[in-house]
Amino acid sequence: MKHLDHSTQKGMRFVSLFFLTLALMMTPAWAEPHSPAVSDSVLTSSYASLPVKPYVWSNSKKLALAETLSNWVVETLQRQNAKVGVLARQGSVFTRLFDPTGMTHSGFVFQEPVTGEWITYSLYSDPANNRKTALLWRQNIKDFFYGQINDRKEALLLLPPMDLQERLLQRLQANPFQSLLPVNHHYNLVAPLESPLSFNCTKWVVLNLFAARENSEDVPALIERMRQEYAVKPLRPRFLVRLVLKRKPDVNWDELNPPGTVQTVTVDSLYKTPLFEKRFLFSDSAR
Repeated sequence: MKHLDHSTQKGMRFVSLFFLTLALMMTPAWAEPHSPAVSDSVLTSSYASLPVKPYVWSNSKKLALAETLSNWVVETLQRQNAKVGVLARQGSVFTRLFDPTGMTHSGFVFQEPVTGEWITYSLYSDPANNRKTALLWRQNIKDFFYGQINDRKEALLLLPPMDLQERLLQRLQANPFQSLLPVNHHYNLVAPLESPLSFNCTKWVVLNLFAARENSEDVPALIERMRQEYAVKPLRPRFLVRLVLKRKPDVNWDELNPPGTVQTVTVDSLYKTPLFEKRFLFSDSAR
């Protein structure tokens, strides 16, 4: 095959990015702020006050994917005698423009002590407030994966050391983390790491890991520890991607410093942090 010269390669990359960006305008990108479509059923818990809003399972293909991934998660958690883990699911095809894992939405998974069901806590943007603020929601694992945008059968499960799992479990059972969400907070897909008032779902997970490790509720102090210890690679999205992101109601571009530079918590940075002792990837393509 004849090698392409530099200008031709550059042109091909631009064309590819252009068509990716066109599709990006029609589908969610990078992270998943969307709250689940809900049914009228509501689960109850003796201790958790988070709203429970399961999906209406109307898509058989999505349901089959969710069942496969849910079964793998439960089997892995039980095999590892885990108490608490962190789950991440695949995002849109454009997530890989920012995160090589392709993962976007993340949350905690643990076993509900009354029913014995494995459930998730995660942060979503609130559609009732034009996605400017966030809500903590409780879902079973199947609903967590049913909300995945694409049909790629991959999932990530991260397990902290057992002592940190025990601290997290105590916090989950005693208080589902509302105390760490500031009253004047807001949701931002490109939430800067250093901001104590701006969150996306994965930054929220990391904040709670630090809170459990430090046994602290002091959000500004926890954010400062994260800033010192948590490595986040700065990204500068290209023009067309920036244009699309700026159109989204849950992106606050004005927060970025320096302007146009995104330095927020991604699943890739979550995967690489030393906060976890074990990491498990389900990849159907590798089977």
